[in-house]
Amino acid sequence: MKSIIKIFCGVTLIIYWSYLLLSITLINRPHGLESRLELNLFWCVKEAWNFRVVSDWYFIIGNILLFIPLGLILPIFFDKLRVLWKVLLIGFVVSFTVEVAQLILGCGLSELDDLFNNTLGCFLGYCIFMVIRYVFSEKKKKRDLCVAVISWLFVVGFFVVAFYMEQPIVEAVNLTVDEIKNIALVG
Repeated sequence: MKSIIKIFCGVTLIIYWSYLLLSITLINRPHGLESRLELNLFWCVKEAWNFRVVSDWYFIIGNILLFIPLGLILPIFFDKLRVLWKVLLIGFVVSFTVEVAQLILGCGLSELDDLFNNTLGCFLGYCIFMVIRYVFSEKKKKRDLCVAVISWLFVVGFFVVAFYMEQPIVEAVNLTVDEIKNIALVG
């Protein structure tokens, strides 16, 4: 009975995370625009570093954060997915699917950087799972309960933050670091 409840919770969180992912990457974006494909790895990081545009860092970090819950949910609620390569493979396939859908629907830039950052986010989620698991590893029942509760709180907290990130963002996101400093000095 416990495993059925555990799987149900995992599936519920995966469905919610998938809805959030699709809302951010596909549903709430305009469709039918010119499809764009960027195959140069780390071009976005180079551009963000060279031009110091805050919005570039926002998208890089956002892509990483968006997949951390998947890297946590899979090993916590599905015992057969407690192996790193399986979690990374699922994260990569999901990210690849989103990028292909964006390319076909014309609703965003499809890029290798997103594949890398999303898979990195999945990896970080798995690492968080392993740290939590190690910290609470002495007593199996208490460990599993603590890992589930802490991870669930982390995932729910992430969803709350992601929900607010999905709301219209102030135009300040497109400002450069220097422009933000000037605003801070004036204000």
